[in-house]
Amino acid sequence: MRTIILLLLPGLPLLAQFAGLATTTDGSQLYFSSTLRLHGSTESDAPKIFRHGTTFDLVEEVLRDNSVPDNTSNFYMLIEPQVSGNGKIVAYTSTPECYNLPTVNCQTQYLPNVVGGPAVPTHALPFGHARLSPDGRYLATCCVADQIPLETSIFDFTAGQSFVVPGLVVGNGLQAFADGGKVMTANVNSVVIFSQTSSSWDDGAPITLSVTTPLEARLSRDGSTILYDGAVSQNETSATLQLMAHNIAGGQETVLETVTLPLTIANTSQCCLSPWISDDGKLALYLAPAVSGGPLEVLMQNTDGSGRRVIANLPEGFNAITLSGDGTVAYAATPAGRLLRIDVASGATSQLNGPIPLISDVEPCSFYVSCNLGTGAVAPGSDVWLDGSAFSDAPSVLVNGIKAPVFVGSDTYARIQIPWEAPVNERISFVVENGNPQPFESVNTENSEAIVPVVRMVSYQPGTPGYQVPELYHQNFLSLVSASQPAAPNEILHLYMNGLGPVSPVVATGDPAPVGGPLSRIVNTMSCTVNFPMMGLSAEVPVEFAGLAPGLTGIYQVDIKAQGGFPKAGTLICAVTDSSGTAHGTQVQLP
Repeated sequence: MRTIILLLLPGLPLLAQFAGLATTTDGSQLYFSSTLRLHGSTESDAPKIFRHGTTFDLVEEVLRDNSVPDNTSNFYMLIEPQVSGNGKIVAYTSTPECYNLPTVNCQTQYLPNVVGGPAVPTHALPFGHARLSPDGRYLATCCVADQIPLETSIFDFTAGQSFVVPGLVVGNGLQAFADGGKVMTANVNSVVIFSQTSSSWDDGAPITLSVTTPLEARLSRDGSTILYDGAVSQNETSATLQLMAHNIAGGQETVLETVTLPLTIANTSQCCLSPWISDDGKLALYLAPAVSGGPLEVLMQNTDGSGRRVIANLPEGFNAITLSGDGTVAYAATPAGRLLRIDVASGATSQLNGPIPLISDVEPCSFYVSCNLGTGAVAPGSDVWLDGSAFSDAPSVLVNGIKAPVFVGSDTYARIQIPWEAPVNERISFVVENGNPQPFESVNTENSEAIVPVVRMVSYQPGTPGYQVPELYHQNFLSLVSASQPAAPNEILHLYMNGLGPVSPVVATGDPAPVGGPLSRIVNTMSCTVNFPMMGLSAEVPVEFAGLAPGLTGIYQVDIKAQGGFPKAGTLICAVTDSSGTAHGTQVQLP
């Protein structure tokens, strides 16, 4: 026996267009979680549960409610659908969003839910990820990080009773149930299959596996075979993983795949082979790197070690797969937002949808890393960066249905101007279109406010010149204010910002501010001060001009007077006061 331990903590899936694929016995229905919405709908940008039969349909959506106390939202993020073999019962996991992580632990807050079957009675199961048996009779909770005690809770819908069995399901707990009331859990250096009796669950003899700490394990529905992966060797730089099939009756094991991965990957949730096993225990579906070390391929193999074959291979690779119970149909999702249906016998692949743009973030300043949104909002008229994937080199962006000017576009980011016509004091939507109409569209919603001051930085990428250096220029615009080139006494400096609000005269969306014409000034009052904490000093900084930067689009210029110069270690604080007297401020460390 070999014991190699890799650190893996279950949690929310990686950001992707489609996650948590699950299908029925005959493969006629596919379920998945996605933040996308059906094209043209008003669905939210939260994770929702969808189904594909002959068309794509929304199964379940919960709207976000931020009024819940204790720094959390309601349980509105829906992930990891599970479906019974006949497709009549669907279970899923819901989780909230935390707003104050030091006091709230969202890692433990997962609620099981059921659609199409009996409801889970309140408090029948503790927090945990929902795992449904293929016959739809049992629902377990599992896979909470650092779970104590080490036990698995199960609810029997037929009997209306809750049970607890020792040990945790292995890995992410998928395919932990077999028919006849059997569930597989981890034991010391082994796994145990518990069987339900008339009043409890009795454990059978421990089943010793070649790798005593498997990362993932799947139990076939007929209870004949365990398919599992685990690390068989490890050094300072890499780990070798194997996928194995264990015949329960005879105890024989067959090595199906051997993969050596760098520890930087092996110690993450991307390490594993994502195996699935057919109901009869004869077929294994899994992901593995291409022989050349390229993107993941989808592979199929008989659990006796024969018939290994690649059934899907795309340049972008794959990030989620599932197998029908009868082993005839596989589904796969790609990082570019494709969903594929694969006929296992022939390898014929049909694309359910093409690449779908995914917006991963909306940032007011740069695509490198998220910057401080201040009030957590964006402001009409300002430019923002959209991060994501499958945008195309010439994306089209809609903001609340209004076409936005796109200044820079690529497959992974776009710089746009939020139209001046966009509403304020509500959540506004961002949608990217790549020229290929699809059943889904990616939507990202952000709070919109009239004034959201943000100081622009030269760079937001660590290790690059100008990282976190404010765009504060000398009077002649030729160089940045720096420690080696400080501001001279009474010099007029030019600071570039976003989100300073309405201007007069107005400038049309997409148009640069006039050069040589009347200056477009902000309609509200702006004030700045500079603090020097080490010296115990604070001074007012006169604002000579605040408005749209001439010749630029969606960018504000603030001219300030450096009375007495700016000593080092100072903090510049600027605020715009609206008509109600509310000040909207931001601050930046001076160079």
